[in-house]
Amino acid sequence: MTTMTRRREAVDATSREIARLESDLVIAEHAVTVARGAARAQAEAKLGQIRAELTQYRDELQAHTAAIARDTDDRIAVIKAQAAVEAAPARQRLETVADQLRVKRDALAAQATTLRQAAAAEWQGAKSNFDRALHELVSVEEPNAATGGRRGK
Repeated sequence: MTTMTRRREAVDATSREIARLESDLVIAEHAVTVARGAARAQAEAKLGQIRAELTQYRDELQAHTAAIARDTDDRIAVIKAQAAVEAAPARQRLETVADQLRVKRDALAAQATTLRQAAAAEWQGAKSNFDRALHELVSVEEPNAATGGRRGK
């Protein structure tokens, strides 16, 4: 299993927890509005716990995304180093791939910010956009400079 696959699985697991907690948050907020007395205090405590867990998982999601960005930066550095020793056609292909990776990495970072800030009602759309950006980043193919061919991740 590749590092990127493990990171994607970690992102998916964290995202599932956030989605679950977002749903719990809506229920807990409603419980606070209708509860009275001791029940209200208990509902407020539960709401606080859910918010704390949401913050924890959103921070975790941010850490996973930062790790993916670092991995991508490493890929870019390797490609740039390879491009530096190649002849013009291969160098241009490698530089194009490095540029594509940079653009896709930046798009993923933007989607991660949106996802981190998304409320329950916006979560599914934001998660879908994030998943699409992650897939596009992972699917950038690197040319094999020695043969001029294509190779997968």
